[in-house]
This record gives sequence, C-alpha cells and structure tokens, in this order.
Amino acid sequence: MDPLSSGAQASQRALTAKLHAHEAAVVDFKRQMNAQAPIGRIPPEVLINIIRETTGRTGTLRRVILSHVCHYWRNVMLNAPLLWDFVGPNDSIDQIAWMFDYSKEVPLHIVLPTREALDMFVLDSLAWDKI
Repeated sequence: MDPLSSGAQASQRALTAKLHAHEAAVVDFKRQMNAQAPIGRIPPEVLINIIRETTGRTGTLRRVILSHVCHYWRNVMLNAPLLWDFVGPNDSIDQIAWMFDYSKEVPLHIVLPTREALDMFVLDSLAWDKI
C-alpha cells in the first residue's frame, strides 16, 4: 500500500509542478540577463569568426566548452556548420558524431584516428570533402 494518500499525492504533484515552473522562470530570467551582457550582443558572424580564429582546426573540445558560455553562444555555435567541419585524430567517437550533426551540409575535413571512426565515416560518406 502506498504510504501517501491520493490527496497527498495530488498535493505533491501540484507542488512539483510549481517548482518546475519556478525553475523554468529562473532559467528564462538568467537568459534575459545574459542577453544584456556584452558577450550576449556580439553579432553571430563576428562571434563565429572569433571562435574559428582562436580555436583553430584542432579546437573541438575548446569549441564545445565555448558553446556552454551562455544560451546565445550555444545557439549561434550549434547553428554554425563551419565551426564543426574538422574531425581530428584526437576526437572521441562522441565528438565525431557531433561533427556529423552540427556540420550539416558543410564538407568535412577528416583526419582518421581509428578504424572504428573510419567505419562511422563510411556510413555517412556523402559528407566527405577529402581524406
């Protein structure tokens, strides 16, 4: 038998729903605050160029870290295929999978790290530019 009565369970569900609504409001408020900060007002094309120039071809992990600076940066970066067009020999299988998703139709530049990675690339060979 359940230790909580149906009335207590309904009350707990209602409180949980209120808690989730408050948490969502806090997230929205933080996003609004970030949008007012100077880093949240950098034009997308400028931000993309800065990130490409500062992370270079081997900056996959750096780019992933930068995509967590704020919601705006994440949206810009994840919608900028040119930031995800290079797969290096040190990229993990998970990172390689991200490249396929985020590079969209941009040709990939690939340095194959393992046989497992080659198998993954063969499955998606239409994304190849050059090996």
